[in-house]
Amino acid sequence: MNDHAHQYTAAHIQVLEGVAAVRKRPGMYVGSTGVRGLHNLVFESTDWAVKQVLAGHAEGVAVVLEADGDIRVTAEGRGGADLATSHAENAENAEKSENAENAEGPERPSLHELLTQFARVGRIGRRSVSVGLFGLGPVVTNALSRHLTGETDQAGVRWTQRFECGAPVGPPSLDGPATGAGTVLVFRPDTAVFGTATCSFDDLAERFRMLTFLNRGLRISLIDRRESASGGTRSESFHFPGGLKDFVAFLMTRAGVLGDAGVFGFETEVEVEAAAEAEAATRVGGGGLPSAGSLEVALGWSDACSGGIRSFANSQATLHGDHILGLWDGVAAAVETFARENRMLDSAAPGLEADSVADALRDGLTVVVSVRLDHPRLGGSTRERLDNPEVRAPIAAAVAYRLGRWFAENPGVASAVADRVLSGRRRAEG
Repeated sequence: MNDHAHQYTAAHIQVLEGVAAVRKRPGMYVGSTGVRGLHNLVFESTDWAVKQVLAGHAEGVAVVLEADGDIRVTAEGRGGADLATSHAENAENAEKSENAENAEGPERPSLHELLTQFARVGRIGRRSVSVGLFGLGPVVTNALSRHLTGETDQAGVRWTQRFECGAPVGPPSLDGPATGAGTVLVFRPDTAVFGTATCSFDDLAERFRMLTFLNRGLRISLIDRRESASGGTRSESFHFPGGLKDFVAFLMTRAGVLGDAGVFGFETEVEVEAAAEAEAATRVGGGGLPSAGSLEVALGWSDACSGGIRSFANSQATLHGDHILGLWDGVAAAVETFARENRMLDSAAPGLEADSVADALRDGLTVVVSVRLDHPRLGGSTRERLDNPEVRAPIAAAVAYRLGRWFAENPGVASAVADRVLSGRRRAEG
């Protein structure tokens, strides 16, 4: 074989965008081409709807697993207002143009863009959440569905567009009057990609439940109309005004500890000092932005429960990161202050280390920490690590102050926590 057969030039490079890129490498966008990827496909379909609710443009999200295998996702209420308005404006502009008589439909309609262009799936407001693996939205769902129909209703008018394997079957069209208001996506996952189109109700419910714990104003309903052994329709609705305190109470109850009287929680803004902002910008080579945002923490204590710690950044589950380090720094400071003030720890004794405190409290403490940042930096192959060192110190300060006040008001719980930590230290010292 001669050398020319092995030459690789620019002519061999394929630049794929949007739907074509997703269909070429589906695992890169939903994590896998198995059941996990299938579920991420559903989560991506709800991403835009959830953001509409949190921005105040919709009242809730409804997800229906239809009997025929289709999946229906609805942004209820005003969720379709912006899209429908854009459709009407584009149609009017097309009619006014010199070539209006040759126009096949609205030029670059918003519904079409939402379902085919990543650029149209941007954040809605600051500190935006990500529902799917990467928060890329309905573009991914459209690309990896055998068929998808988008409908948006506003002011009594319905716009509709149908796609097959991500490609439009035709332009968006006016589809008569509509009685509701909102946006609906109806799709069938492509079995050629995933091998199955059958979702697990329980897996979807777990993620939607978690999202509503993390976002107080969010309402999500999940209905399963598929044939089941019981023969009936299965449904659940999720809405938790108590936020992470409700989350911790739920985890403790599921672990067999009833009641939420011992659950502590707070929510506050994260203010980053100028020096930390400068260091963060330098650390990322000037290509990133320092991060400000909000923090919510809840924890519960019980000798009979070992719920562990769960952490999130912009509603994405994380395993490591600066928010967790800041949390344990603050817990260690609060425990040490209480122990010294109550003579459980001698004034001359060395301070408590965050790592040893975390190890000592893994049994007994149930903790959830969630940050929502303007510019989160999620690292790792599955985005499981938060790399925002500038937020560690302000998180630690907030936790130390708020938890310290709660310890002062609940000395019985504080004494049990401090005793667990100090006993662990004594064992370690031999």
